[in-house]
Amino acid sequence: MKRPKQFLLAMTVLIVVVACLLPLNAVAFDSGLTNGLNDRADGKGRFSFFNPISTHLSRFFETFDFFIVRPAAAEDEPSVNDTPPPLHHPPVVQHQVTGASIAAIAGDQAPVTEPVAGQILVAHIETTAGRVNGYPANEDALFQWFYAEDPATIVGTESTYALTGDDVGQVLAVTVSMKDKTGSATWTASQAVQILVDLNNLLIVDSAKIYGEDDALAYPPLDRQLLAGWCLWADPADFDVELWRQDGEEAGSYTVYAQASSEAENYRIIPLDSEEDTIIGSFEILPRPLTVTAANASQAFNGVALTRDLWFLTAGTLLDGHELQVTVTGSQLAVGFSPNVPSAATITYVAADDSEVDVTANYDISYVNGTLTVSTPPPQTAGPQAPPPPQQPANNAPQRTDSNRPRPVAETTEEEAEEEAEDDAEEELSPTPRTAEAIEDAALSPEGFDQLDLAEEDDDLMATGLVIAAICTVLAAAIGAAAIFYHKKKGLG
Repeated sequence: MKRPKQFLLAMTVLIVVVACLLPLNAVAFDSGLTNGLNDRADGKGRFSFFNPISTHLSRFFETFDFFIVRPAAAEDEPSVNDTPPPLHHPPVVQHQVTGASIAAIAGDQAPVTEPVAGQILVAHIETTAGRVNGYPANEDALFQWFYAEDPATIVGTESTYALTGDDVGQVLAVTVSMKDKTGSATWTASQAVQILVDLNNLLIVDSAKIYGEDDALAYPPLDRQLLAGWCLWADPADFDVELWRQDGEEAGSYTVYAQASSEAENYRIIPLDSEEDTIIGSFEILPRPLTVTAANASQAFNGVALTRDLWFLTAGTLLDGHELQVTVTGSQLAVGFSPNVPSAATITYVAADDSEVDVTANYDISYVNGTLTVSTPPPQTAGPQAPPPPQQPANNAPQRTDSNRPRPVAETTEEEAEEEAEDDAEEELSPTPRTAEAIEDAALSPEGFDQLDLAEEDDDLMATGLVIAAICTVLAAAIGAAAIFYHKKKGLG
């Protein structure tokens, strides 16, 4: 029972001693805590930052004549009283954001101070450590795009910003910062966003007209062309546009030029670099269309080749004072048909100095062939036959005396009447002679374009009529002869 009391007493004394030694060990303990963790453990498993405490305890117990065994210190190990100097870390330098610069992604990425609609802007961050490019974007960079008149409204948070028509008239600004750097910077444009109109990039919708027409009839009209190449947000109604073209009225292509001015705000117009060297568009003068058609002709085969040097202007018109000449070639001899070909048209006019000017190149001439036709001739028919002679009486027939013979006056009168009737019928059926001049005159007008073909058909009809008339004449003669014979026989009876 005495041993536990002695143990408790010894522990109490130990705690009191340790509490007394702690203030004395504060400085040494602080140094050991700072630097001892980096030291290796000694052979007994104690870390070096406990060496000061063990030293004081050893001295305390020595006063009570306790025998303490200490390990021998190695020659290369420092003494417990040799405290190593503390380690000094260099101070951390905090970089700062010093500014921002804005450039356009397209082109040479020169700094932008006067933005225009259609640009894509990129913000670069300037810091004490150097520039941080905004494209491609840095994950530590922060951006806030806004209008200078309304900083509270953020219109973009990326490193790039695309300007549109909604930004026109607004003063753009951007504030930049970095997560790992202090400070921020704000860039503000020197003027509001504008619409850029560069006449050197302006394209005019090509126009055209027909040779001989006025420019006002061009399609589309030269003074009302839609202007391509304007910025998407530009309104042509805001501009006073002047268009003009090279002088000339011959068929061909002419250069078109343009100038523009505007009193509207927020427009920046870049004039032409050189009026002579810059082609804005083209104006075409197209050849005037004409159609020439050769005449048709036909005849029955007669051993003479059929030709017809005749043509008509069937489409288009000539300008006043212009004369058209056409060559027509074609010939048909045998029965059949072949083309009557127009070609080699020339158009000229007489100038003020009485010289002849060829303007054929200003016309687009088309040709249509005619047709030459030779038909088979009609078949030949026999002429009218003479009436049969009167019959003679038989030898045993009684002879008539002169006193009882018929009077010849009536016989002679009937024969003459029959001959006159035949002559009248022939005159009525005979065709009117057609001279070459009459035929040519009939074909000189478009209304008589095919009268020659009708004339040939009339000739065939007339020939058929003559045959019928001849047959009728033979029948009439036969009837007349029969009537005379009947009267003579009646008289004899």
